[in-house]
Amino acid sequence: MNRKRQIGIFSAISLAVVLMVLGVLFSTSMAPTSMVATYRPTMLPHPPREFEIKVPSVYPAEGAPEPVAVWLPRDSKRLAIVISGLVGNSTDGLSYTFSEPFRRRGFSVLILPSPSHWTFALHLMPKDRRTSYTESVAALCRSIESVLTPEVRGRLSQVVMTGYSLGARHAISTVPCAQPLFPSAQMSVMAMNPPTNLSYAAATRSTARRVAQASG
Repeated sequence: MNRKRQIGIFSAISLAVVLMVLGVLFSTSMAPTSMVATYRPTMLPHPPREFEIKVPSVYPAEGAPEPVAVWLPRDSKRLAIVISGLVGNSTDGLSYTFSEPFRRRGFSVLILPSPSHWTFALHLMPKDRRTSYTESVAALCRSIESVLTPEVRGRLSQVVMTGYSLGARHAISTVPCAQPLFPSAQMSVMAMNPPTNLSYAAATRSTARRVAQASG
């Protein structure tokens, strides 16, 4: 078999494999499982534009678009606050799909961008502290307070702080500053795959225990 024929066969096999992979990832008949969501986020449904709310800028950055939250209200006393993962935006299909189980159960949903998203960092964190995790947590709580009116926050009886990846870590960390914003609500946390190390795991366990005690 000459070299030209070998190259032709290899190319044909490679093309067939690529087409099979694309067929699996972009097939509309495939159920939207978490694994599929991981590999085809651009194909996931995005939240309707009319539910976007600009988050008031604390540190205005000239020329940069303001960050937005997505507010999906229901006639409910239950709220899920979804915090996007690393460099994720509230308008991403992955954040919207992540919120779907809560929406199906009648929760109102507030989706926030990750503090690692550039619009959030430029508008809501001071220039000299944009890499500070502590500051990012405080900025998330300020965002919740600015987007949801006191009337909305006051009538809630249950609030779930939730997120995936880096958003999961933020969901855990925001509990101490978010709880006072919801004076009548029982607060809990659902964290999906937070990044962790030994010291963070110990702190997370301590925070989770305090949340459970407060919820009980």
